[in-house]
Amino acid sequence: MSVTIERPDIRPTAAIVSSRPFLREALAVIVERFGVTALRIDRGSELSRARTDGTAHIVVLDAVDAPDDIRIEDVLHGADPLPVVAIGSWDPHPNIQGGTPWECANGKRAWLADWSHHQDKVVAVIRAALADVGGATHGPTPTPRQIDVLRLLDRGLSTEEVAHELFISPGTVKRHLEDAYERLNATSRTEALHTARRFGYL
Repeated sequence: MSVTIERPDIRPTAAIVSSRPFLREALAVIVERFGVTALRIDRGSELSRARTDGTAHIVVLDAVDAPDDIRIEDVLHGADPLPVVAIGSWDPHPNIQGGTPWECANGKRAWLADWSHHQDKVVAVIRAALADVGGATHGPTPTPRQIDVLRLLDRGLSTEEVAHELFISPGTVKRHLEDAYERLNATSRTEALHTARRFGYL
């Protein structure tokens, strides 16, 4: 079961739940990259209201330091169908970490992400969960190899250095980059890197 957005003109909203202001803000920035409104929550009453009145379409929960009046089990196994992304400091099964949801007993979908060691994967897990909400991520989708090229270029490597690092020819690097321009709707390397960063690929 997944929550879908009935009207495409309404921006989806993610309830960002944490007692740590810095993490709440960091997670809000991530979901806002994908065109999702972030509802910052630090009290159980706010989360209950967002879950029952339809304000939130997904919950992104700090499972390490949730507000004192919020039980993680209640969020995961509650009666509402809202998908949940639980951010923790564990290293779950690779399929779960990679964006494959875990089905809760009530049919709700949940994703686990390890913030402490895999911050780039947290973005990928949140993106997968938002996509499950129904069209929440309308961003561009470069291929994994294009992302590899962009990440190395973002580190300041030249085309030749990227080719050496990836064991491909400089011409192949240029082709990947040109294809990435098209997917990211960019006309320059700088614009492609900026767009890729904005959508959480870098």
